[in-house]
Amino acid sequence: MESYKFISNTFLLLTESYKTRRTKSIRDTLILYYLNKTIKIATKSLEKIEIRDSVNSIIQFVLDFTKYKNEA
Repeated sequence: MESYKFISNTFLLLTESYKTRRTKSIRDTLILYYLNKTIKIATKSLEKIEIRDSVNSIIQFVLDFTKYKNEA
C-alpha cells in the first residue's frame, strides 16, 4: 500500500501545475543536477540489479523536487 501511495503522490507532483520563475536561480540549476545524478545512479544500479539503491535514489529525488516545487 505504501508503494501505491508514493507512486500516486509522485504522479500528482509531476502533473499538477506550478508557478514558473522569471529568472533562473541556483536552485533551478541544482534541481537539474539532482535529476541527472538520480538518472545516473538509477541506471547503474539497475544494470547491477541493485534495485534498492535505484529506488532509494528516486525517492530522494522526489523529496528534493517536492521541496523545490513548494518554494516556487
